[in-house]
Amino acid sequence: MAVVIYKLPTLLLRQMGQTGAWVEIRFQLPRDVRRAAAVGTFDILIEYMKVRPSWGCKQDSNGWTAWHLAARSGHSEIIQVLQSTDPGCAMVKANDGRSPLDVAVANLDHTHPVVVALS
Repeated sequence: MAVVIYKLPTLLLRQMGQTGAWVEIRFQLPRDVRRAAAVGTFDILIEYMKVRPSWGCKQDSNGWTAWHLAARSGHSEIIQVLQSTDPGCAMVKANDGRSPLDVAVANLDHTHPVVVALS
């Protein structure tokens, strides 16, 4: 079982990995929220959104948000967290004009929970 320690507001995370080594991650930028959404680290994202809820909508250089990345990866629980924080961000379009729903439809089955949640 992993040991997770959160220290707010910078969210210093220490997590005991399978090797027994301690890993230190500092969440300080909007890209860290996007990274958490992309890989599906639910617990980390939920704690981070308590501190920086607006960063779920922050776009990278391609216009992608945490929503786009969670949609591409099929992380329905991440989408639920983002919806509870700022549901209006679901309509944000990337530089290529695609919304998170467009990304989900392109990568997932139409019955996938992410596609259903974003529809």
